[in-house]
Amino acid sequence: DGSIAVRLRRTMTHVVRVKHVRGFVDDRGGPEAFEGQTVTQVVGHKVKPWVKKYGKEGGQSIASLVLKKPESKRGTMIMHCMGQNFLDLVDALEDRLGSDAYIYLDIFSCNVLENLEKQAIKWVDQSHETIARCGKVILICDLSLAHLDQYEANPLNRLWCLYELYVVALLPDVEFEVFFTENFHETIVGDLAHWSETLRNLEVKVEKAKSTYPKDKRVLLTEIEKRTSIEDFERIVNTVIKEAFYNALKGEKTWFQRYFPCCSRGLPDEKAWKE
Repeated sequence: DGSIAVRLRRTMTHVVRVKHVRGFVDDRGGPEAFEGQTVTQVVGHKVKPWVKKYGKEGGQSIASLVLKKPESKRGTMIMHCMGQNFLDLVDALEDRLGSDAYIYLDIFSCNVLENLEKQAIKWVDQSHETIARCGKVILICDLSLAHLDQYEANPLNRLWCLYELYVVALLPDVEFEVFFTENFHETIVGDLAHWSETLRNLEVKVEKAKSTYPKDKRVLLTEIEKRTSIEDFERIVNTVIKEAFYNALKGEKTWFQRYFPCCSRGLPDEKAWKE
């Protein structure tokens, strides 16, 4: 993810329900006020000013502002790219999880004003506990996946995101799924064969992964090399993400099978994906 998401995620506080995210949109001018804005823009233009105005000195989470009693329940951890459309993200959460689902969404669950730039080591130490506590991780993907090398906001091109996927692989009790935004879903349905092949051939590379802060990248590379080799790290992460893509494309609960039950042309070949 982008640096804002990373820094926010390092100090997990409270979960919110999906309906609280939608309520924030409605209370801050409705969808029209968020039209065309990325997650990064929403943080800068909507979330931070609101916390500065109504929050405690030093800031606090949106969760602790909108809820009289902040939730301490386990919630699904949402991974996303900061460059994607915010309303697409909210729509995907509502459509796939429902309005009452508990989620850990960094920009709502953490103190957005806290300066965490220097806490890379702390988050590396906490990431296993945080992800295990959530119990389930969902990656929301959009059309940026078509441009892995060119589009820096792509979550699979961010070293923090890759490390979190590696942590998911180390925790056998943690579920991992990929959800597609509606626009991406429609694109996939329009050409299942092409996207099946594209996602099957997608390969993430540590050397190409971005990190806004050089220190973050140094800390992560040191941690990876302490645990395994770069080659094994890439193999593990690629296995995790490709399994999730395969399940998202072929599973009974995918969007295109829900809305287009007769659509089978271009479904991924299981043997080819495993090879």
